[in-house]
Parts: sequence; C-alpha cells; structure tokens
Amino acid sequence: MLLLVLILALSVPDLWQAGRRDDVPLLQQGRREALQAVAAEGATAAWPGVALADLYLVAHFQAQGLPDSARTYLEEALRILEQARKDTVSPDLLAFLGNFYGVRISFASWFQAPFLGRKAHRCLAQAQALDSLNPRVWLFEGIQAFYTPPMFGGGLKKAVRRLQRALELWQRRPASPLFGRWGEDLALVYLAQAWYRLGEVSRARATLQEALQRYPDLLMAHSLQARWAQTRKEESP
Repeated sequence: MLLLVLILALSVPDLWQAGRRDDVPLLQQGRREALQAVAAEGATAAWPGVALADLYLVAHFQAQGLPDSARTYLEEALRILEQARKDTVSPDLLAFLGNFYGVRISFASWFQAPFLGRKAHRCLAQAQALDSLNPRVWLFEGIQAFYTPPMFGGGLKKAVRRLQRALELWQRRPASPLFGRWGEDLALVYLAQAWYRLGEVSRARATLQEALQRYPDLLMAHSLQARWAQTRKEESP
C-alpha cells in the first residue's frame, strides 16, 4: 500500500502537467496505469490517479462537443470512487466525488438534476466536516457555486469567497503529501472568471495574470485570456 501511494504521489505532478497542457494522450496513458493499479491493488489505493485523469478528460471532451466520450470517463470515475468509498472515507475522495456528481448534472434530465445536486452537496459537506482546512474541498465548493444559480444555493459571489478561501489555505498550509499544490491553478482561473462575470474586470485580469505567472503552461488560462482580448477588441470603437 505504501509503495503504491508513493508511486501515485510521483505521478500526480505528471497528470497535473498533462492536464494544464490538455495533453490527452498522456492523460489517457496515466489513466490506463491508474486503472491497472485499481485492478492490482484495489480502488482504495489507486483512485487518485483515476480521479485526476478523468477530471481533465471529461473537461476536454465536453469542450470538444463530444458528450458521449465525456460521459464515459465520468461514469467510470464515479464507479471507481464509489468503490473506494466503501472501504475508506477521506475529504479528498469526497470532494472529488462531489465534483463529479456536480458535473454529472450537465448530462442529466431535468428530474434527475435535483437528486444529483443533493448528492454533490452531501459529499462536499461531508468533506468539509472531515477537514475544513483542505484547500481542494474549498476549490470544488467554489466550482460548484460557480455553476449553481443563487436560487439553488450557489452564485458568483459565493464562488469568489470559496475560491479565495482555497487560495488562502494553499498559502498557509503545507503541501499535501499526495496532491502537492494541485488545484491552485484551477482556483485562480475560476476566480478570474467569477470576477469577470461580476463586472470586476480589473480584478479578473489581475487574477488571470497571476495564474499565468505561476503556471505558464496553463492552457485554460491562455484560452481565457485570448477570449477576453477578442471581446475587448470587438467592444472597442
């Protein structure tokens, strides 16, 4: 078990870098290796590799307009994380589960969405109860609030507060032995988008610039910067 955790800890930076660069072949390779570890050692030990790879792959195929592919990865992640949950409970496992259930809503019918929303909320609430100082828990709570309308308990202002809390905790707490500082880049990009949608354009641009300074290979931030530049150009007289 200890050896496998060490192997996964070494692979997390590779998966993180592949995710930042949207390197699909490398993510798929990492996913295959993680699935082999699940088969050999069980989901409890090997779920982090699956969770990281599938998080990025789901986002990639959604952005490419390939929902069937995205859903395949999403369902596999949920299956393995729920399998791991039968044997162990950790704030990170619950936070990833909550995020995946939140993403699952985008593939659901209107009558399934409330059920999935409650599952996502329960997972994140349980993660908070286990470790309220875990920045990855606050990250996923911020992302959930970003995509959830205020009338259903979310909203951009709530997202800002949660994402700021996540970033504060990354500065205050030692890096996770397994995840390192994974997720800090996502928190910065989502915070920038939340500021932008709230009309705080200067704050949004400053936050996005911070993301690019810390993570120059963050494709998501480069794409967002280009889109904002195009919008600004189109709005100029």
